[in-house]
Amino acid sequence: MIWALFFLFMFLLIIRTRRKSDVVAFFHPYCNAGGGGERVLWCAIRTMQQQWPNLQFFIYSGDYDATKEQILLKAKQRFGITVDPKNVHFVFLRLRRIVEADLYPRFTLLLQTLAGFILGFEALLKLNPEVFIDSMGYPLTLPLFRWIAGSRIAAYVHYPTISHDMIDLVARRERTYNNDDIIVRYNILINAKLLYYRLFAFFYGLCGQAVDVVMVNGSWTGGHIRRLWFCDHAKVVFPPCDVTAFLALEQVAEAKFTEDKVLRILSIGQIRPEKNHKLQLEVLRTLVKKLAERSDGIKVVLTIAGGCRNQEDHRRVTTLKDMCAEWGLTSNVQWKLNVPYEELLDLLSESLISIHTMWNEHFGISVVEGMAAGTVMLAHDSGGPQMDIVLPIDGKNETQPIGFLAATKEAVVGVIDAQNHVYSDNVMSFIMIMKLYSILIYHKADDGTVRSFKSAFDLSSFSFFQRGSVQEFMQFTGKLLVERSGLGARSTVKENEYFCHCYVRSDGLAAVSVTDGEYQARIAMSMMTRVLDDFSSKVHAVQWAQIKTEKDCLYTGLPELLAKWQNPREADPMTRVQEEVEETKIVMHNTIQSVLERGEKLDDLVKKSENLSDQSKLFYTQARKMNKCCNYY
Repeated sequence: MIWALFFLFMFLLIIRTRRKSDVVAFFHPYCNAGGGGERVLWCAIRTMQQQWPNLQFFIYSGDYDATKEQILLKAKQRFGITVDPKNVHFVFLRLRRIVEADLYPRFTLLLQTLAGFILGFEALLKLNPEVFIDSMGYPLTLPLFRWIAGSRIAAYVHYPTISHDMIDLVARRERTYNNDDIIVRYNILINAKLLYYRLFAFFYGLCGQAVDVVMVNGSWTGGHIRRLWFCDHAKVVFPPCDVTAFLALEQVAEAKFTEDKVLRILSIGQIRPEKNHKLQLEVLRTLVKKLAERSDGIKVVLTIAGGCRNQEDHRRVTTLKDMCAEWGLTSNVQWKLNVPYEELLDLLSESLISIHTMWNEHFGISVVEGMAAGTVMLAHDSGGPQMDIVLPIDGKNETQPIGFLAATKEAVVGVIDAQNHVYSDNVMSFIMIMKLYSILIYHKADDGTVRSFKSAFDLSSFSFFQRGSVQEFMQFTGKLLVERSGLGARSTVKENEYFCHCYVRSDGLAAVSVTDGEYQARIAMSMMTRVLDDFSSKVHAVQWAQIKTEKDCLYTGLPELLAKWQNPREADPMTRVQEEVEETKIVMHNTIQSVLERGEKLDDLVKKSENLSDQSKLFYTQARKMNKCCNYY
């Protein structure tokens, strides 16, 4: 006993004396996998390099079949992330194979966790860092490096190893990929598994006590980690979602659908059981049958852009391909495995719908990317997508969907089928019809000050991430035009493919509308005349002084008028509209800059504006750099 304690003491002494100062080590055995967790890893290293250039960064990796240069090149190609190789090093682990799930068909959680401890021990013998960061979820490495190695510990938790949702699922006897039929059938097996899960959750919580800094990637993960690890200091650090390239994508999906009548659906995600690609194939099978019954010539194609980490993932692909062959879906599925970043952008540009089917996804970077790229996003109604992503804008505008949530095959099929009707029945009108984006009502006082009375928007053709900034800029532009216009003036400002029409009545009541090029200026002027007449008939001039903000204005008819005047042919006969404004003089301006007074600059007005958020000002600056000034795309 004494000798055992002596050898343990000497081991601890040797290990701790070998600890490297100014070294930060990330435990990420699958750093070359190309998934969302790897994006977090590379973004974290790049940011820390910029913040602390004198530190050395090591990555415990099991990808010993790749060189440092190859791993960093893949990070650049897959994510567009470049890290400085000078202070990035790799500690290659030979035992990574022991943590793979296919070795443990039973007691997978327990045996994988114990295997993670062994892999962590190999890592410790090769390098003892000053700071140890587990960025992949191996819980026993946390007490190992805290109490044996003496390192400072941080954990970035993508997904809890076990959750109360998993325990509840077993208690409800639901069949899933990790809850076999044989267990569901027998009470003794169910009770044994419940005991196993609860004991595991208890020891998982003990591992969490070793962590100095806890970070989680979303609200769902945060809730479970706080409950399991008994910690209130877990901080939500959303995964890095650089959507700049996705926002800049030119969406060609609608044009391609018009051309070849192929409804393209894109699935992005690693080929893992929990991603539930089987459900996607079941949805596809149902859709193919529905379209065959209609005989309208529309074909549906599902593209699975998945990351394959190892042979186990490739075996899953083979199983899914066999399923496609059995169901007659081979020609309806395209496989794009481990695609580079540029090809992923092309796929998003060509796809009408993005689909996500993982139950309790911890966050859902692919959901964010799909929304930013302008696809119709259909995500699973649980976890991160439900709690953090597919939400009403600023918690409001619930009638304006920014995506769809569905939890069952029937619900998923229903959403996709509805979108197919939208595109197939109205695709030509969707592309060719004139578009009215907004109507804004202002009042210009005698001293030249302008107040916003009411506004209505139809921004459904813009991506979710653009809508807030687009709306603010439309309001900013509208107020600017009214300020620069005299009483009784009508003007139209052309900016790229967008047109801002302004009409200021002699009593100071004004309207501004933003349209596309198909919406004729004379029609817009007639529409705004009708809008102002309707407004003044319901909100009398004596009440205008009391309106300080839009909330003070009780006028409710603007959204209805916006919808009505989307198609002027239905709102009023075109010939009559033309006759009414035939003699009206409309001043045309080629750019917003031409409206400004001499010496004024639009850049300065944007910077000084108190009505534009920092996000919208950044949006404007990026648009200027891309030579798309005031282009709402």
